[in-house]
Amino acid sequence: MAKIVYNACYGGFGLSEQAVRRYCELKGIGCYPEKDSSILMTYWTVPREQRTDYVNWRDRKHHSPESLAVSDKLYAEMTIHVSSIPRDDAALVQVVEELAAAANGPFSNLQIEDLASGTKYIIDEYDGNKSVMTPDDYDWIIAA
Repeated sequence: MAKIVYNACYGGFGLSEQAVRRYCELKGIGCYPEKDSSILMTYWTVPREQRTDYVNWRDRKHHSPESLAVSDKLYAEMTIHVSSIPRDDAALVQVVEELAAAANGPFSNLQIEDLASGTKYIIDEYDGNKSVMTPDDYDWIIAA
């Protein structure tokens, strides 16, 4: 069986800070959260003092396009993007199983779908509400 994590409410897939910290612990990567706004958080994989070549978004107007491109690449490499975590990632599944509702981000209700190994699936989404869909869930039209 394969386990797939999906968001079962309107709003969007997200993890709580506790869930991200546990995910990082399971994956063996650093986790240095920094609050960006009242609800947004950036999860860095390296401490602030190791981000020497990163250009903070507040300072971007003083840099060349080339240096900003390098900075954007560094940002992508030094941060965890929750939306990029594969939904069948064993560590993600473990976090959701362990933490249950405490794993949910502010606009999510994370659930786990069990699928037989080898089943084709996609995560279908409408306004943040997601479903795990298999080929049997669709009425296919056959091209003539």
